[in-house]
Amino acid sequence: MRAALLVFAVGCLKMAVDAKVTTQMRAFAGPHGGFGSPLFPDMYPNEFQDTAVITLGDAYKTGYNIHLDFLVFQVENMYDTMDIFDGNSTDKSVNIARLSGNMTGRSYQSDGPVITLLFKTDLTGQRDGFYVRWTAVKKGVAYSEPKSCPSVMQENGYGILFSPGFIGNYPDSITCSWTLESGDKQKVLLTFYSYETEDCYDVLSFYDGAAINANKRPKSMCGDVVNPTTEAAFVLSQGSKFNLVFTSDLTQNFAGFSAVYRFVSSSETINGDYNRMDWSPNPEDEMRRHPKALQIPKILETPKIPKTPEIPPL
Repeated sequence: MRAALLVFAVGCLKMAVDAKVTTQMRAFAGPHGGFGSPLFPDMYPNEFQDTAVITLGDAYKTGYNIHLDFLVFQVENMYDTMDIFDGNSTDKSVNIARLSGNMTGRSYQSDGPVITLLFKTDLTGQRDGFYVRWTAVKKGVAYSEPKSCPSVMQENGYGILFSPGFIGNYPDSITCSWTLESGDKQKVLLTFYSYETEDCYDVLSFYDGAAINANKRPKSMCGDVVNPTTEAAFVLSQGSKFNLVFTSDLTQNFAGFSAVYRFVSSSETINGDYNRMDWSPNPEDEMRRHPKALQIPKILETPKIPKTPEIPPL
């Protein structure tokens, strides 16, 4: 089980096992940070109850709330749930929301400096889980995501990559770049849990190799690729280094994207099943890894030429 590595945050972990359900208690403190579901980015276990309490700390005891952003949220719909509570109680009277299914890109806010997340899973059926980011917000101040190019959120064995302004629309006329580098005999695998850009003028381009080659046209992703009705989209590097460039044009902006990257064996291929479970056809309905062709829509070898902005009439 991985414990999140947080900037300006401290996490504590306790776990107990009974005859049926494994329970886990986690505590996080600090003005901002993030953490994933049990075993994230691998699938969470069945029959598990995870309670996470976030506290802003002594400097934020009065006059501050906690803002939550679910950069990833994908659990078995209806049967595996996340409840969010105001304060350090799990009483129904302070329940803020219940989440289930595919709810990547949702935001919630407490009414004070403490918030509790209760994640429960049932006997069968697993998904990738969640990754949540929290930020201290002054009471009475409307929270808005920074519109500058974000840094990669690095964790133990994986990282989170998202568009500027996520959760929220990215700005017009922006260019952001990121470099992801694995070790020898490894590749970089990106799993997109949300992807919506202007089709096809706001583009995320993927450059294999140590540098961006202006003479080589990259693969690019644009449009409505991943939404609540789809599971995920995958992009795999050819070598150990991936350069990503996101560009938006002068007009129209959308929700952008959220992705998890991790390093995999150099023998991994995009058509091989990776970190996914499907129901097997046997009568016991056991879960098994099932190879399948993963379709990645809207992957273009050549991006479209940016459109000419409309000129208002005189």
